[in-house]
Amino acid sequence: MRRTVKRLSLHWYGLNAAALLLLAVFAYGVAVGTFRLPPYGLLETAAAGLRDWVAHPLHNARMQPEKFLQPLAAVMPEMRAPARGAYPGLTFVTGLFGESLGMRLLDMHGRVVHEWRVSFNDIWPEAPHMDAPRHDWDIQIHGVHLYPNGDVVFNFQYGGLVKIDACSRPLWKLAAQTHHSVFEAEDGTLWVPSRRRREEPLATLPSIPPPFWEELILEVSPDGKVLSETSILDVITRSGFEGLLFATGAHGPEIAIPFDGDFTHLNEVEVLGTDQAARFPLFAAGDVVVSLRNLNLLLVLDGADKSIKWWMVGPFLRQHDPDFTDDG
Repeated sequence: MRRTVKRLSLHWYGLNAAALLLLAVFAYGVAVGTFRLPPYGLLETAAAGLRDWVAHPLHNARMQPEKFLQPLAAVMPEMRAPARGAYPGLTFVTGLFGESLGMRLLDMHGRVVHEWRVSFNDIWPEAPHMDAPRHDWDIQIHGVHLYPNGDVVFNFQYGGLVKIDACSRPLWKLAAQTHHSVFEAEDGTLWVPSRRRREEPLATLPSIPPPFWEELILEVSPDGKVLSETSILDVITRSGFEGLLFATGAHGPEIAIPFDGDFTHLNEVEVLGTDQAARFPLFAAGDVVVSLRNLNLLLVLDGADKSIKWWMVGPFLRQHDPDFTDDG
């Protein structure tokens, strides 16, 4: 009888210990999700990878680049004579054509006039500036500038700035996580968004939890050399406008952006030219307009010291590609 009672007692203690262990594991799991404790990043990456495999099995098995391809009929259901109101002339497009990244010039009937083909893996067999290896099917062309002689400078999205000639031969490459847009200023310099990953808090903004992406503006010479690098967060703090980081004016989860990872999302840099400057009494030639999508924020920076001259939050949401227009 004593042995039976002892066994039951040990069994009961064992059950209690197991229950407490499960409760502790559950509580820590909740804390991991709520406060992003280790191993939150690893679990989130694994979950994202699993979701991607389920959504795009052929793509991830390297059988078909289904992630970025759409049936032609879905994109261009009718290919007739030029549509009424279409902008006359040639149209320059980028994309994944079949299984190759590239760019095309199309005429008013959609016929290919000229084509450029590029391969990220050929241009960068090794890419130490990337956070992870990339396959040609897993990277996009995002941001491009076409020169009159057929040269093209473009971004592999977060994969580097490249210039090629009219025959698709690389002329130079810049190993940086460039993205979104390429703007040629009147002096021939190129202005491009870039970013770097921050693993430690910034002394000027200690409340932003790492890791996160610090967005950068690169000024690049015509031959691919970085002339200047400007941190968006440094611009905001030097100008005394930290409050803009909280000024989205949003109330719903669809618009509100927490301070994680990509909370600024720089998607355009453009320089005010001399001919246009007379129409903008607040600005001067060389000033820079910057779009921070996830903050619904536009900035105009002084071209000399990169301080904030002007800013506006909304009424636009998730804006892209702001321009200085000829009418001011």
